[in-house]
Amino acid sequence: MSYITTGGGGMGNQLKKFISALRLKSSSKAHLSYYTKIFKDKSLCVLDPGERYTELNTWRIMVLPSDIDIPDGFCKYSTADKGFQFCDANGRNVDHEYLRIPVSFRQKIIDLINTRLQFSDMVNNKVKEFVDQHGSYSSVHIRSFNADNFVGDKSSIYAAERHANWVGTGRQLCIDYINNLSDTKILITTDSQSECDFIKSRCENKQFIQYTTEHSNRTHENDFIDMVLLSKGNHMVLSTISTYSEVAWYLGGCNENIHLC
Repeated sequence: MSYITTGGGGMGNQLKKFISALRLKSSSKAHLSYYTKIFKDKSLCVLDPGERYTELNTWRIMVLPSDIDIPDGFCKYSTADKGFQFCDANGRNVDHEYLRIPVSFRQKIIDLINTRLQFSDMVNNKVKEFVDQHGSYSSVHIRSFNADNFVGDKSSIYAAERHANWVGTGRQLCIDYINNLSDTKILITTDSQSECDFIKSRCENKQFIQYTTEHSNRTHENDFIDMVLLSKGNHMVLSTISTYSEVAWYLGGCNENIHLC
């Protein structure tokens, strides 16, 4: 039986769960119609009449029993030591592990993306237009959680904790990394334009470029194009616990020149 992805979450979460669904069964589908705009394969979210699907809702990339390159107890960075996420019972998660992940496993995800999640002509044309205009750059993803609502349910409490972590350590790390980059031109993608502006004010010798801003029409298509552009940075400054950063890293072929904050 195939899978169909369900549930909420941002662009990073949605793409991770679909990667997991495809790892489990190549005929799996996504429940989101905008996939037909961002990917070349227009059948990714069209259900076959009469076929039954099992629902799948996870923010994690699925690690299968056959993935012997990921041993028990591998998981480190998505544990509670940072106050964020927990590993599963066997500790075989790869989420947020970046360069700790064996190249052999990274390649499995890269190959899946390259064969099943090829970008649509619309995405490729928009990306080419931007790169032709701006040329080579390094890239930064600011995930400050400043745009999240810090009241109410349990997830909001986590968002507030993550924002406090960003303000306490992540923000200055990000500034230091940017100032030490060899590239002068820096692409920024962000969840908060005010945080972005603050970072810019502390990196006066850099030229910053953005595809979308807080005031733009932030469609799903634009969010995905932003992610693809982020993936093309010569060096990438990424948010340690952001699934958006994580998927961009895979889309770019798992760049070794990364800095986490």
